[in-house]
Amino acid sequence: MLYQNIERLAFKGNDIPKNITDDERCLFLFLRCLYRDYKDQNITQINAEKEKAQFTDALNRIMNSKKLSIEYISRWNRCEYLLADIEKSKCTDCSLCDQCRKIARILDGREDYTAMTVTTLSK
Repeated sequence: MLYQNIERLAFKGNDIPKNITDDERCLFLFLRCLYRDYKDQNITQINAEKEKAQFTDALNRIMNSKKLSIEYISRWNRCEYLLADIEKSKCTDCSLCDQCRKIARILDGREDYTAMTVTTLSK
């Protein structure tokens, strides 16, 4: 749901919309409480604007972090297939196959990489 739609519904004091994400639900509940406090004169307009900006900034950071995590997991899932293929490879044309398999073991956590150097990989 669009931010403006959530904001409009929260301003009107509506019930929580159905079929919205957890992040959108948090935003809606925060805004509804904030608007209620402002209407009841429990908070000044300046403070309400500051709190709204702080909350939306924090929520945006959380949503971006979640997005990056999802992208990372998706990329890792795609890499797992490639790592399995590298590990099974019996290629004789590639002079780096041993290094490729070593990299696969490092990436999937079966081998320690701290002792590796750039020169080890470039041999």
